[in-house]
Amino acid sequence: MTSNQKINWAIVGLGRIARIFASDLIKVPQANLYAVASRSFEKAIHFSKAFDVNHHFTQYEEMLQDPNIDIVYISSPHVLHFEQSLLALQHGKAVLCEKPITMDVNQLEILIDLAKKKNLFLMEGLWTRFLPSFEYILDKLSSPGIGKINLLKSDFCFKATYNPADRLFDKKLGGGSLMDVGIYPIFMSILFLGIPVKVSASSIMLPTGVDASCTISFEYSDGSQAILESSIVYDTPTEMMLIGSDGRLVLNGPFYKSEKVTSYIDYQLEEKIFPLEGNGFLYEINEVHQCLEQQLMESQKLPLSLSLIAQNLMQEIRTQINLSY
Repeated sequence: MTSNQKINWAIVGLGRIARIFASDLIKVPQANLYAVASRSFEKAIHFSKAFDVNHHFTQYEEMLQDPNIDIVYISSPHVLHFEQSLLALQHGKAVLCEKPITMDVNQLEILIDLAKKKNLFLMEGLWTRFLPSFEYILDKLSSPGIGKINLLKSDFCFKATYNPADRLFDKKLGGGSLMDVGIYPIFMSILFLGIPVKVSASSIMLPTGVDASCTISFEYSDGSQAILESSIVYDTPTEMMLIGSDGRLVLNGPFYKSEKVTSYIDYQLEEKIFPLEGNGFLYEINEVHQCLEQQLMESQKLPLSLSLIAQNLMQEIRTQINLSY
């Protein structure tokens, strides 16, 4: 695949996130939104008309049989990610799957093994990793600045209207704060601090059997700590703060799409602004395109090993809070 060649995308699951993603995808000159699929015929038709897509399907396997499709973006409910990613890989398609890419470690290992056997690209869709503000923090940490990281604090909490039938609160659809938004702070801690030696977690559970909120503590061998929080029943600033021996860095809220980084180093307060292009998915899409052009099976910025670490940690957390799917 060359840089001049169009990349044909298909989208599976046509909800709110798919629309936001598609709005950015059609702005990328190299991308072609080729096909969409939904079990709802009406939804497939409406989505196709909204984004001028020539091919729409209600049967995923029928869509995947089209040899013109290069990569599938999966944004369906969490519990469907594994089977739909597996089906796409089996049909020889590269996959970008929204987080969480699977519901457990075993499912992810199956996907990784298959992607390797078929020499296919596979990545979890954690778009925050590729934002300019996030890249800036990584660069800032590579040079003298805040010193040794002692504490990472990150929260992702929002108040949703309680509805037992809604995806967020439905256990059958993989609901709960940990799987929906807790994964973001967990990824942050892995990227900046690595694998913890001790995990502690507590939660408040809802009548539907999912966690309304979850508080997590990671302890590391060098004495550093991460304090993480997620919730779908109350709001917080949704920031990420790195506190070091010589200063601090803040990915200002909402950190998952932050346009501002505040640093306090050598008694100097500094703010850097990073206006997002589009909805913020352009950076992730460009990373995927670069990987496909270079015939890579995974992103070096967001490798599958990172997704495996996250899945193992979430599995341990679910055990501690007595949450199973």
